[in-house]
Amino acid sequence: MEKREETGLGEEDALSGGVHILNWAGDRSLDGLRVVVHELSTSEGLGHDDDVERFTEMAAWYLGREHATPVATRGDLTVVAPTELSRSVTVWGQSVSPRSREAVTLDASSPRGRGQLKALVQTGLRLAISAEEYEVPTLDRVVSHTPALRSEDEKFALYPKFDLTVDVPASGTPLLHVEAGHTVRTTQVLADTHSPGDDVSGITVEHDTTVYDDKSRGTVQGWSDYRYTDHVPGLDQSVASYHEGLLNEQMRQELIGQNPRLVRVKYGPGFEGHQAPQILRRSVREEDVQEANPEFYRQYQAKKSLLPDDRVSYARSFISDLSRIPVLDFDFSVGNGPDSTGYDCVPIREGGRRLAFGDQSLHSVPTEGLREHGVFSDPGDYSLGVLAPSRVADLGEEITQLLLKGLQEVGAPTRTRFIEYELGATSDYTEQAAQIRGEIDCALVLVPDEDQVASFDMFDDPFDELKQTLMRGGVASQMLQKSTADDLSQSNADLSNEKFANILSALVAKAGGTPWQIADLPGETDAFLGLDVTYDSDTGQHTGASASVVLADGTTYAAESTTTQGGEEFSVDDVRQFIRELVFDHGTVMGESIEHVTLLRDGRMTEDVETIRTAAQEMNLEADVVAVRKSGQPRIVEYDASRRRLDLADKGVAFVDRDRDRSVLLSWGPPEVQLSSARGTPRTLGIRHHSGPSDIETLTRQVYWLSEVHVGSPARSGRNPVPIEYADKAAEYVRDGFVSSGQVIHGPAYL
Repeated sequence: MEKREETGLGEEDALSGGVHILNWAGDRSLDGLRVVVHELSTSEGLGHDDDVERFTEMAAWYLGREHATPVATRGDLTVVAPTELSRSVTVWGQSVSPRSREAVTLDASSPRGRGQLKALVQTGLRLAISAEEYEVPTLDRVVSHTPALRSEDEKFALYPKFDLTVDVPASGTPLLHVEAGHTVRTTQVLADTHSPGDDVSGITVEHDTTVYDDKSRGTVQGWSDYRYTDHVPGLDQSVASYHEGLLNEQMRQELIGQNPRLVRVKYGPGFEGHQAPQILRRSVREEDVQEANPEFYRQYQAKKSLLPDDRVSYARSFISDLSRIPVLDFDFSVGNGPDSTGYDCVPIREGGRRLAFGDQSLHSVPTEGLREHGVFSDPGDYSLGVLAPSRVADLGEEITQLLLKGLQEVGAPTRTRFIEYELGATSDYTEQAAQIRGEIDCALVLVPDEDQVASFDMFDDPFDELKQTLMRGGVASQMLQKSTADDLSQSNADLSNEKFANILSALVAKAGGTPWQIADLPGETDAFLGLDVTYDSDTGQHTGASASVVLADGTTYAAESTTTQGGEEFSVDDVRQFIRELVFDHGTVMGESIEHVTLLRDGRMTEDVETIRTAAQEMNLEADVVAVRKSGQPRIVEYDASRRRLDLADKGVAFVDRDRDRSVLLSWGPPEVQLSSARGTPRTLGIRHHSGPSDIETLTRQVYWLSEVHVGSPARSGRNPVPIEYADKAAEYVRDGFVSSGQVIHGPAYL
C-alpha cells in the first residue's frame, strides 16, 4: 500500500467545489459488452438438498480464477464470461465442466443486463487485487497485509480494511465505493501463548490468512489426539497433506518437521475440524485490547473514525494498488476524484423550515423551535407522576420543580404528583406501581444507576418492574437514572440542556401531545408503515416482525410487534395484520382518511413486492413499497475548493438515480454536528423504490423529513426515518416484556 497523502486528494485531482458522493468511476462504459453463456455439467450431479445457487456461485469463482477472467452466474448451473471457458474445475469434490451455448449482449439500460455487468465487475475486481498486499476472502472483508499501527509490545497490530461495493448505473460505467476502516488483530498465534496440556477450550480463533489461504473462524474445543502428520479418519488424510496448496509451503515443511499436536476447532453447527495452533490467531475484542494495552487502545480509537480527507486518502491508495480489471479492460480512475456518474445531487432542506411548533410557527431546529414557539399541541389536562426512591426524596422534589417549570415553558403545563417508593423486592414495586397508575397519565421514574444496582444485593432493580406494571395500566413512563438527575438538578437544567430537552419532549409525546410535526410533507402519502424484522444476536435467528405507523405529518399513533416470525421475510399474514390493525382500523379511530400508504422496509427487500402490494390493495389502499438500507452505502462529503479540503457535508442532501429508482441520502450531520468536534464521516441511507406511483425524489424527501421528527430527541435528530426507528423500538419493547407480543402500542411509549 502506498504512503497516505496529507490530504485526501492528489495533486492531479480536478474536483469542483460542492457536495460529492464517494464513488469512483471506471474509465469506460461496459454497455453492450458481448459475453458467452456457458452451461455447467457436473461429474456426479447434485442432490435435492444441495444449494444449487451457491454451487453455481462457487463454480463461477473457480472458473474465473482458472481462466483469469471475470465469470458471473446467470441462473442455476449457468454462467457468463467475456471469453469462452474451456477447462474444468473442482467444486465440492466434483468436476465441473463449462460448455458454451451462445453469445449475448449485455444492455446496461435493463435491470438484468446491469446485474450481469455488476457481477462480472465484482469477480474481475477480486482478480485485480494483489494477494501479496491484501487478503480477500470476500469483497466486503479486504484487509491489508501491512499494519497501520503496531503496539510497542508487538502483541497487537491495526490493519486497514476495506468494504468494496460495485454499482453499475444505466450508463454502464462501473462505480466502486471503497468503505475504509481498520481491524485490530493479535500478532500472536495460539502456539505462542498455549502449549499442550493448557486449557484452550472456549477460545475464539481465526485462520492466519497471511500464511493460510482459507478465511475461517471458530471456537477451540480442546487438544486433539492427532499430530500434524497423523492420518485423521474424518479427513481421510493428514492435516499436513490437506494443507498442501493452501498453506505457505515453507511453513508447511517446518510444521512437518515439528509435527505439533493439533487442536479441535468447532467451525460451525455440526462441523468440528483439527487444526495446527501455529496458524490460529486468537480473535480480539476491543475490550481485550483495552485491558491488555490501554495505550495501544487509545491510539486505535484515535485512528478508528475517519474524517472525509482520511477516508478518501485510504480509498485512493487502495484503488492505486489495483491492477487493470482483467479482460473487461478498464481501470477505476482516481485522477478526477470521486465521481457522481448516474446520480443527480438534490438539496432537500432548502432553508430547513418545515418543522411546525406552537401557533404553526416553523423552525429548522427542534430545541430552538420548542424554546421559541413551544409544542405544536399540548396533551390537554393531564397528570404527571414523579416517582423517586424515598432515600432520594429531596432530589425527586427538585426534579419535579424542574419539570413543572420546563413543561410550562414549552406550552404543556401539567399537574404533578410526587410519589415516593421504597427500594426492595420486585413484588414491592409491583404493588406500589399498581396503586398509583390509575391516578396519573404518564410518569417520570427516578431509578438507581445500573452499576449501583449491580454492586448491591440489598434490593432488586426497580427499572423493569415499575415500567412493566405502569404500562399494563396504560401509563407510559420515562425512566431517569439518579446520576443524570443529579446533573440536571445541580445545573438547574433548562431547554439548553440536551438531556433535559429530550426528557420534556418525550413526556409531552407520551402524555398524548405533539412536540412538533412536519408541515406540508411532499407527496400524496397519507401514512407510512415502517417494517422491521427482529434479529436475535445470541441465536443468529430472525425471530420477530414489527411495524409502526406514522401519519404524513410525522405524528405517531400506533406500533406493534410479533415474536412468531421465522426467517428473514414478513409473511403475507404479518403484512395484512399490520396494515389492518395499524393503518386501516386505527386510521378510522383517529378520524384520518388513509388512501395511500408507503411501506418502508428496514434493510433489503427480501419479500415478494407484489405480495405486499396485494395486502394493501385488499383494503383499497394505494401503496408504495420502499427499502431503506442503513449500511453499505457511499458516504457524502463536501469539497472546499479554495482550501483543497474535504469536509463533512450538511445533512439534508441526496444523490438520486432516477433511471434505477434509487437514491443515497445524508440524513444526519452538520449543522448539528460541529466540524471541530467531528470524529468521523456520517453514514448515509440507501433508498430503493420497488413499486408504487410515487417518484424516487419525492420518496427521498419524505424519508429525510421523517428523520427530523424523533420527538424523543429534539436535541439531535436521528439518522433513520421514524417509522423504521419506532418499529425497531417497539420490537425491543416487546422483547423486554413491557407489552405483550401482538399488542398494539398507542403513542410512542417506547421512547
